[in-house]
Amino acid sequence: MIPGVSYSGVYETFVGEAMVHTYDNSGSFGELALMYNTARAATIQASTEGTLWALVSVDSIHIVVQVYMKERRVLQNRVRKEGGMRGEVSR
Repeated sequence: MIPGVSYSGVYETFVGEAMVHTYDNSGSFGELALMYNTARAATIQASTEGTLWALVSVDSIHIVVQVYMKERRVLQNRVRKEGGMRGEVSR
C-alpha cells in the first residue's frame, strides 16, 4: 500500500471483511506502516471517483530523517545550554 492523502472522493477502510472507517473528501492513511516499515493494518478501497496525493518511500524516508535531525539539534542545544548532563544513570 502506498500512503496517501485524500484530496477528494470517498474511501472505505477495511480490516478483514469489516468496514471500520470512511474517508469523505479528506484524511490520510498508511503513514504508520511506512514509518515503522510494517505490514499494512487495513485495506483502503475507493467507493467513488476521487483524487489522492501519494507519498513514495524515498520521500517519506527523507521527511522522517529531517524530523529526526531537527529533534536531535534541539536536544543537543538544550544539553549545551544547560552545561551538560547532571546526575548519574543507574543500570
